[in-house]
Amino acid sequence: MDPSLSLVESGVGGGTLLLLEPRISVPTPSAVRRRRPVRYRPKKPQAQPSSEIALPGGLIGHLCGSYTVANGPWNQAGMLLLVVEHSLEGNVLMQSLLPHLHFLSLGFELTRCGAPPVHPPGSIYLPSVSARAAQSLEGGAEQLYEICQFIARQHPALFLRGIVAHGAAADAAYVYAKKYGHTASCPTRQLVLVGGGHVDMEPLGADWCVLSVLGTADAQASLMRAELFHAKHRAGGHKLRVLEGGTHDFGAHIKQLGGSINDWFEGARRLTDEDMARWHHADDASSSSGHAAEGHRGGGT
Repeated sequence: MDPSLSLVESGVGGGTLLLLEPRISVPTPSAVRRRRPVRYRPKKPQAQPSSEIALPGGLIGHLCGSYTVANGPWNQAGMLLLVVEHSLEGNVLMQSLLPHLHFLSLGFELTRCGAPPVHPPGSIYLPSVSARAAQSLEGGAEQLYEICQFIARQHPALFLRGIVAHGAAADAAYVYAKKYGHTASCPTRQLVLVGGGHVDMEPLGADWCVLSVLGTADAQASLMRAELFHAKHRAGGHKLRVLEGGTHDFGAHIKQLGGSINDWFEGARRLTDEDMARWHHADDASSSSGHAAEGHRGGGT
């Protein structure tokens, strides 16, 4: 409105009501309240949902995570089956590893697979081939067969992406793969051996993908035996990953163990430059320690 116009000229007249509002005073700088800076509080990481499943025969399974049919770069479809030996180290590894896996994971302790004997780190020894040890591996393989059959009966569309086996259960899983791995009842063809003794040196076949993960401080699994196994089966696609300082339960290295397993199943697209720098290739002539680990093999369907 032009301030030089009168009220009548402005149209405010003839009984028109003029509303006046009080002018708001401008506060002085001293009266201005300073706003407190907004502090960013990161959300607390949510724990993976978990529950227990009882199988006929007394086996108790620990279910961790959620199932997905999406096949994205960070969340692959399917589930993993984790089986560990019947020992304190096996139980500790199962409880600590399950939350680090990027899949719905079902963990079992194979009660027929006891822990192997303890040996000084770096010692050279042959794995036990006694009748009792062989019976233990056969019993563990049968337990694993029962577990896989239980999973297959739950839903026809349930996709078991692979088996992760630890310690003596890893050797039992290898026996299972040789005995049942080429039949229609076997739900997967991918196997991860964690801290296994590599008792059986015979190949599984071209349709199986196998990864071995071993710690250099593992007193119950022979690194030399794992490297001999790798040298024999490297042409068939076997991969070996060695974690420096890893013990039988991978206590302080459990995150690295979970990352190695996720990388192998999900594909090399997840590997960063830092991961690649720590990855030792078996064909690298500059490696004098002999603790070789070949490149990554992505999990296929």
